[in-house]
Amino acid sequence: MAFHFPFSRTIQNYVADLQFKKEIKDWTFSSIKARTLKVESKEWEKNYLPINLSGKSVLDIGAGEGETAKFFHDHGAARVICIECSNTAIVKLRLNAKQHQWIKPLHKHFELSDLGMQFDFMKMDIEGYEEILLQTTLEKSAVIEVHGLPLIQRFRDAGYRVEYNSQECRLGYGCTAFAYWDCYSHDR
Repeated sequence: MAFHFPFSRTIQNYVADLQFKKEIKDWTFSSIKARTLKVESKEWEKNYLPINLSGKSVLDIGAGEGETAKFFHDHGAARVICIECSNTAIVKLRLNAKQHQWIKPLHKHFELSDLGMQFDFMKMDIEGYEEILLQTTLEKSAVIEVHGLPLIQRFRDAGYRVEYNSQECRLGYGCTAFAYWDCYSHDR
């Protein structure tokens, strides 16, 4: 008869936390962004990697403190250009860029002219302001987090392939969908 120790889950969590802290030891994240990185990495693997990023340059719009830059680099990106408008987040992002020379931090709001930068793939997560992309046609592969059903439909109408993150989202309950441009036509 096998015994189940009530603390085994606690010990597993403790060991997992130690491993995670070791993985981010040379990074500067607020506790909430570190938790975001730990919790959302599996979702990002599902939604943010529609193409093979090996050796590529990523334009990361809504980069936060650099948590998605780390994610993209861990998945092969050679360089990540980070656009972040938050005065709080940019402080940590700049610290991370000093530690990791492949990060280029830009403290600004996204503008369509930013699409003229040299990059191979774009990720955008700017909480509803992604609507600006509907004014242009992208020339590079991209994944955009799209917020709200009316905006999701507009991205679909503009030719983006849209994937919902849940069945509830399909029904219109507070959702985020992912709009892909020129993705999955490349080897993953």
